[in-house]
Amino acid sequence: MSLANTPSSFDQFMTTASPYISGTGTFLKSFGQFEQGQGYLEHGIVQNEAAQFAAQQLRQNANAVAGATQRTAQDIGRQAEYVMSTQIARAAASGGGASDPSVIGLMGRTAALTAYRQQTALYSGEAQARQMNIQATADIWSGAEEQRVAQKAGTAADIGALSTVASGGVSLYEKYGRKGPQGSAANQDFSD
Repeated sequence: MSLANTPSSFDQFMTTASPYISGTGTFLKSFGQFEQGQGYLEHGIVQNEAAQFAAQQLRQNANAVAGATQRTAQDIGRQAEYVMSTQIARAAASGGGASDPSVIGLMGRTAALTAYRQQTALYSGEAQARQMNIQATADIWSGAEEQRVAQKAGTAADIGALSTVASGGVSLYEKYGRKGPQGSAANQDFSD
């Protein structure tokens, strides 16, 4: 037996430890893939919760805008009442009456303008509220889609992890067979 062909203790250790190191590597890789899948899922859940929260805030803001718009319309009406009261007082002070055709015409135009301004304010507020509600619905859908995609990515990562374990096991079996590490290079004849 030649010394050049004598396996070193490191070579013997590596020959014996190879299947365990390879198996550990396979396990760690699959564990990483499982963790990645869990990370995808958690990310999707967080995104969905954030979208749900944003939608809730938008709906509250929509209700606030609708309420503020109604208040604005009421204020416009109250201002118009003051203006018409002033118009009647001026007409009376000038010697005319409230039934004078010019006074009735002026008050009619004021009432029409007031109604127009109130309807415009209400429409504007309702349009803003409607847009906020549409955005809230879109946020809810978007959050649900984020979570669905994350679940699929998580499932794919889990399947990848199982595939890694399965292929690692097959690889170890093919390399070392049923005899273990002693059935492979460890039993080779190192003689000349």
